[in-house]
Amino acid sequence: MWGFFVEYSVAKLYKYCSSGDEYINSLRNDQIYLSDPSTFNDIFDCNLTIDRISNNEIFLKKIVREILREKPNYYEKFSETTQQAIKSWSGFDGRLSADVGRRDNIPFCVQSMILDSKKCGVYCFSKGFDSHLMWAHYAEKHQGFCIEYDYSIIDNPFIVPVSYMSELPRITVDEFLLLPNQTLQKLWAVKNYGWAYEKEHRLIYPNMEGERLKKISDGISSDLKVTSVIVGYRISEKLKEELRKLCLERAWEFREMKIDSRSGVFEAE
Repeated sequence: MWGFFVEYSVAKLYKYCSSGDEYINSLRNDQIYLSDPSTFNDIFDCNLTIDRISNNEIFLKKIVREILREKPNYYEKFSETTQQAIKSWSGFDGRLSADVGRRDNIPFCVQSMILDSKKCGVYCFSKGFDSHLMWAHYAEKHQGFCIEYDYSIIDNPFIVPVSYMSELPRITVDEFLLLPNQTLQKLWAVKNYGWAYEKEHRLIYPNMEGERLKKISDGISSDLKVTSVIVGYRISEKLKEELRKLCLERAWEFREMKIDSRSGVFEAE
């Protein structure tokens, strides 16, 4: 199976939602909407700096040829066009290409890998439901709701934790060619430490094309199961009752965020 094979123990994941009809309808229809990373708030998200190739390009080509001989499907996550470009650049097909399209000392095949990496779809979760900032930023200032997913299977390679760093890493051409899985995880799941309050995990659909609204039961998201809906402190009575009714119909737990003005406690009841 294609993926990252990252193991970590998380029992529940949470999705903060606004009060818009699209969120209610997707919840009712057991769907998730996969976002385009180019629309994210963080302009560096999935957009790390790519360093030029190492000085010993001849040796790098030799290693790639050996990889392709031993593991013919090593680059299967990328498009057919990209895979052919890698073979031509390395000389695996018996002849070295002129590397037409090379820019900034980055081979065309790696430029193609970078373009492929940007064609993913992302569904973002948080590890918690009680973050004031998350409710304010992603649940329409507490007017929305939060979906709780049970996630008891911890080895799904397509759900990865986001790492937060004070200084964003750079990605080298060598990494892309020699360690594509680890490099994609770095590209897709590393953010500046200023975003650490999100405690984010991501479900990532690679090579995303066409419809971005997917059924939960569709392929790599089938491990997820809705177990609860938590409504915001400022949610409208109409939406609250609509979600309460839906929870009753689907045997999901229904909870409300409450604030104790004296103690400052913010919790679900």
